[in-house]
Amino acid sequence: MALQQMSLRNSPFLFYLSVTLPFLFILLFQFLSLLKTALANQPTVPLYYTGAAARRDNAITRYRSKATVIKGTSYIGDANEADDVALVDCGTFGEPGFDSKMLCEEAFTAVLAVVELPGFDGDVGKYMVETCVPFCNREQICGSLGCTVLIQASDG
Repeated sequence: MALQQMSLRNSPFLFYLSVTLPFLFILLFQFLSLLKTALANQPTVPLYYTGAAARRDNAITRYRSKATVIKGTSYIGDANEADDVALVDCGTFGEPGFDSKMLCEEAFTAVLAVVELPGFDGDVGKYMVETCVPFCNREQICGSLGCTVLIQASDG
């Protein structure tokens, strides 16, 4: 689902998405690697909204070592490396160092925030009802226009 949503990057209206993942998601690193590859393979378009480049740069500066710029492989029109998507790791909700700044403002720029949620014990339904839904309905993501929750399929 997240990769399909990210194909919207060709549109000048991609501003900001967030991906919410269970903490200790077994395939987390593989998923993030695939996500980065998919983002890199999407043609980069010029940032559309006034001030978008500054907001993207501010996110990169704020998240420093937890921000990764995904270098595009092709550029459309006047687009250049300053228009590439930045992936920022907000950390694990409830843990020291969790930074929800990117979840509380509409960035309207090429930034994708990743949040890990604790508490997944293999029971998908319980996790969705007790962890994911309450988090997504909290003010922590008040500025996000889109949020994708990805969980590991249960074995049962």
